[in-house]
Amino acid sequence: PAALAEWEGSKGIALQDEVRSKTHAKPQSRQATMLVGQVVRVHFVVWERAELVLRELASASQTGSEGERAVCATIATQVIDTCATMVDKQPGMAYALSGFVLHVGERRPVLWECLLARLQASCCYCVPYYPENTTGNTDEFKKRLGYKQGETKKDFYARMAGYVTLYAALLQQSSITQFPPQSAGNAHFDWTRPDAKMQTHLVQGGFAPKGVSPMARAWAWLARLLNHPPGSITATILLAFLKPCAHALHAARPTQFVELLTFLQTTYLAKIRDKVSGQGYPPEEVAARVNLESWLIDTSALLAKGGRVPEPKEADMPEYKPPDDTRDGGCDF
Repeated sequence: PAALAEWEGSKGIALQDEVRSKTHAKPQSRQATMLVGQVVRVHFVVWERAELVLRELASASQTGSEGERAVCATIATQVIDTCATMVDKQPGMAYALSGFVLHVGERRPVLWECLLARLQASCCYCVPYYPENTTGNTDEFKKRLGYKQGETKKDFYARMAGYVTLYAALLQQSSITQFPPQSAGNAHFDWTRPDAKMQTHLVQGGFAPKGVSPMARAWAWLARLLNHPPGSITATILLAFLKPCAHALHAARPTQFVELLTFLQTTYLAKIRDKVSGQGYPPEEVAARVNLESWLIDTSALLAKGGRVPEPKEADMPEYKPPDDTRDGGCDF
């Protein structure tokens, strides 16, 4: 099937990128990795780290496209690693990471290609694709799914949901927050002056590797998932996808979105219930189904009143964070 081919293709690209990163390891890769690790939920920090990474990429690209690709592959890996450890605990980090990726990728689109491949290679549900246990070997099957050594099902589900959340956040985001272009790289620009305001900048096309528009990709993801019988993890990943981008899906295709909600509530939830009951009602699957059902009820009620699906509160980020007081006597201890 096409989904399997896409998953295997992404794994192949990610493996090639990994080899490329090691072969073309450069100081820029190490610096970029450190900068990605410093991204936090503050617009100024996201913008500043993205600009610094773009400088590293400009330096790496002087050796040719292989050098640029190697650093982009390193950045993609670090974004995925950060997502794996942070997004489950702080869902808002998905939006900080997506803003960073959108900012860098607008000028260096190869990052988007590297990241999409790494995302799908790390999480088959970002395709989405459900691998089958054709050998009956549970350990081998879990390894193929992407389980880490000793990882529990609960932790695996949470990590996969984090990847899907990041993917959805990338697809729904169409703009970044930055300073005016003329200030970028200007050592004499006074960031503290009263008129130094960050501006919203529309990224033409948004996160669109391989030329597919973000919303078209989002609707295709949903169609592919819902045309397949649900798996054990389906409720978890479906809610992880809908929460970040439901407002964008509704804005793009309002009638189709209402039809989607109706289908989920009247038909697909019943399939998920049957799946859960057939497994003896395991707690992770039961909790995920209840959470999905609750979200669907709340969202449908809001639309019935003529409202719009709001952007998640986790997407809100301040422009600035006041610097820590490092002066003597600045602390009480």
